[in-house]
Amino acid sequence: MLQLQTQRSIQDIQQYVAKFWRSVLGRPQVKVGTLARIVTFTLGRAFTERGTESEPHAALCAILAKQLIEPISSVANIDKTKSDNLVGASSLVFAREMFASFKSTRRISVTGNTAGLEDVDLLRLAMDVSGRFWRHAAVNVTFPVSELAKMSASWDRTEETRIRAFVVDLLQGFYELHQLQHSLCDIELGWKDSRGQRLGVGVQWDSPDVDHAIDEYGKLLIQITEAAEQSTKITDIAIRLKQALDSLQNYLTPALDDIFPEASAVFDDQWNQWELITGLPRNVAKSLNNTLRRGQDRVFLPRMLLTRFFMVAMENFKTAAFQGWSEEQVREEAYAQVSIFGKEDSDGHPKLYIKISDNGKLHRQETGQLLHRQPRAGTGLGLSDIAKMVKPFGGELIGLQTIENETIVELELRSIIFGGSLTCQTKP
Repeated sequence: MLQLQTQRSIQDIQQYVAKFWRSVLGRPQVKVGTLARIVTFTLGRAFTERGTESEPHAALCAILAKQLIEPISSVANIDKTKSDNLVGASSLVFAREMFASFKSTRRISVTGNTAGLEDVDLLRLAMDVSGRFWRHAAVNVTFPVSELAKMSASWDRTEETRIRAFVVDLLQGFYELHQLQHSLCDIELGWKDSRGQRLGVGVQWDSPDVDHAIDEYGKLLIQITEAAEQSTKITDIAIRLKQALDSLQNYLTPALDDIFPEASAVFDDQWNQWELITGLPRNVAKSLNNTLRRGQDRVFLPRMLLTRFFMVAMENFKTAAFQGWSEEQVREEAYAQVSIFGKEDSDGHPKLYIKISDNGKLHRQETGQLLHRQPRAGTGLGLSDIAKMVKPFGGELIGLQTIENETIVELELRSIIFGGSLTCQTKP
């Protein structure tokens, strides 16, 4: 700590800390317990200085936490049979502990300062996590945990190799989960702080219950890592790890469902309230035109935000789309329809499109109150707001189009259709 304090600039401190972690993690005699003591010491020194004016140790601890991640970014590329890799992989859990300790004080950004996270494809990260923890895909986590519970007290070399491979893989999956949780929460926090708006991910992903379930799972991962490192019996720990995993999955299933909603299901929830929201006759709302099978229309977007998109469109049907129409014209001629279809973009990535169309232009009085009109400042209920909110999730609102007497707005979203084809069956 004293040596770090003598550094003159943040850049010098970061370089020194990075060198320190590389040195620590590169020594074969360093064990998981050694790393735990270092983390405990740095956190302890930081906490003792809380409330002081300068809090130098707290600031240094924040840098230590951020730099801890960088040397382990290539964990997956290291031979999983190496014993020292257990230490490197366990660093993923300790890094979460350090970040969590400073989350409440806002000393560090939970995402922006995480090494390399700004370059992470958020959809790919979310899909990696869902491929480990979501519904039937959770076998990718439950299988190695169950296998660990079967290991005998006395190991041979083959079992030792398998155990360490299982443990490193579980630790890597844990950190992917940590990255996803904190990146989603950071996006939500950014919108709340800068615009006073919520995207909806915080309800599922930023709750004390979810934090506790992830932390309990992480603690047992460290215990089983130490047991694997010391070649001691792991059966009892593996059983408790399985229980913690079951508890965690009870929270992750609805959380992952929330960021991967079925577009048609969200549509049904809103369109069923057609008359209440729009004040228009039921016959104006045409049936959903969906070219995809149910379950194939999952998109990467918080459910609340997708619901808001439909709500904005329906509110505009009420106030603007059929402006100037007579009651008889609305009853006899008006229509509004939602179409859902998928196609690959120029790079071969599957995209899902939600097209909302109406024939309001047929008799509309040109008052300037169209579907894309600007809302009152701060309402958060305009399509311009939706266009900005979908951006962090790779979505794009395609602007107002007029084709003959039809007015069209399209929302382009990243699809999670697997297998590279829009006709393939999706996961969960």
